[in-house]
Amino acid sequence: MPPGPGLSALLAAVDVAGVCADEAVAVLQAWSRQRAHDHAMFVQAMAVVARSSREATEAATAAQRPYLPVGDWAGAEIAAALTWTEGKTGRELEFAETLVERLPRVLAAFEAGSIDHGKAWTFADVLGSAQLADAQLEVLCAALVPEAPGWTTGQLRRRLLRAVLRVDAGYARRRYRRAVRRRGVCGYLAQDGTAVITADGLPADEAAAACARVDRLAGAVKRAGHPGTPAQIKADVFLRLLDGRLAGLSHPEIVDALLAVAAEADVTETDATGTEAAENGAGDAATAANGSAGTGAAESGAAESSTTESSTTESSTTESSTTESSTGGSGADDDAGAAGGAGLRPSGRPGGGARDTGSQGGDSGAAGVNSDGGCEHRRRSGVEIQVGLTTLLHHDERPGELPGWGPVPADVGRGLVARQHAAEWRFAIVDDEGYLLLAGVTRRRPRPAGPGAREARGGIVELQVPAAVLAELAAHPEQCGPWAGVVADLARQYADRDRLRADLTSRPEDRFIRAALRRHTGPGPHLCGTGMRTPRRRGRRRPHP
Repeated sequence: MPPGPGLSALLAAVDVAGVCADEAVAVLQAWSRQRAHDHAMFVQAMAVVARSSREATEAATAAQRPYLPVGDWAGAEIAAALTWTEGKTGRELEFAETLVERLPRVLAAFEAGSIDHGKAWTFADVLGSAQLADAQLEVLCAALVPEAPGWTTGQLRRRLLRAVLRVDAGYARRRYRRAVRRRGVCGYLAQDGTAVITADGLPADEAAAACARVDRLAGAVKRAGHPGTPAQIKADVFLRLLDGRLAGLSHPEIVDALLAVAAEADVTETDATGTEAAENGAGDAATAANGSAGTGAAESGAAESSTTESSTTESSTTESSTTESSTGGSGADDDAGAAGGAGLRPSGRPGGGARDTGSQGGDSGAAGVNSDGGCEHRRRSGVEIQVGLTTLLHHDERPGELPGWGPVPADVGRGLVARQHAAEWRFAIVDDEGYLLLAGVTRRRPRPAGPGAREARGGIVELQVPAAVLAELAAHPEQCGPWAGVVADLARQYADRDRLRADLTSRPEDRFIRAALRRHTGPGPHLCGTGMRTPRRRGRRRPHP
């Protein structure tokens, strides 16, 4: 049923606890549609209140104007009526007015229950700040609103950002640079007493490289035998890179340092676990004794309550101090131990045993080690970047893609490619609809533009080009400039595509998939735990952007 009064009355009469599991899912979906409908009506009411307040202020007579407050007080009226804070009112009112005044198609889908509040908010958040004409917004919404019910908010946001970057690349580039200028880092305590460090406004390419380095270092530490989970190891690497305890260390030394700290923390944690178990046992015994004596006189019960409260307080204090002393890597004792010969600057590899200190595609952005023990020039970690060949030739301004992150402006993609001459360069030749025809690797590179061409170590560059465009570029190499050799190599491999594609399935008895077949059929590697690269493989309804 479509949402509205009829569905609302029917749902009010349904006891969800009394229906079977399959029907309960249908009831849940119906409630979701009805809730979206009600929220859309609420949004429209909020916009009407704001408009009425402004119209009343404008219609005031000259005699009344001196007594009216200066400024827009529509938000204040809504905040007073709903007992909201000023910040929440501002956000909700901006959302409501954006839907009502600029995105009527999104509002209609919201009211019909086909998209929920989160997706409507994503539309308003991305498109509301874009400097696009109403006609451009209508075209974008006509293309994306019908597909939005089948996407998550993250998928929707990436597609909206990519669409805005295509329509108005100049504005998107200016907004990106403005956000980078406002970049910052802050830290605060969470409710459980732990700390949270967050940063915003970071350049997308540098943030991806930083996360890639943390991922690769954590992977090397885990393979070397660290007992922690991958998430715990990443947190340790992140914190020690920031606080300076790993400053100046090579990749193998970082692995050794984290293993040494983990070994010390493991011993301390074992002792602390035994102490905590003993305290918990004593606390359980005290609770049982108090419970059995609870049938006495009222004054006796009050005395026991006072005694129990006192002992509980003492136990909590003892447990807190024990926990603080057992936390590895966060206290002063750990700093002192880490600074010693067996801590964060080991001269050798304590404990012996096999070690995997390498990283995929070279060093993880840390300093390499020369034969004389010194450090090489430090390079940032390479990342995976997907960008159109025509964008690299400055024929268009289509956005690039950081797999697992999302679209980035064309100039950011060009900069990443220029710095990653030492990366693995792949290509994806697609048909007119964006489906993959041939994937492979090219060893050709354009002439380096400067000394920064090898600034990054490792990474993947994927050049994406439609077959028709590639044929046109190959026929006019003068249009390609320094990229003429790359275009010629791609055209040569595409001309030999029948043999290359037949070779993909020539060894079906292989136990593991080969790299060429993996590039052609499967998604790429994970990047900082944020997800997989967008597949554009034949048969998957997600074409090349």
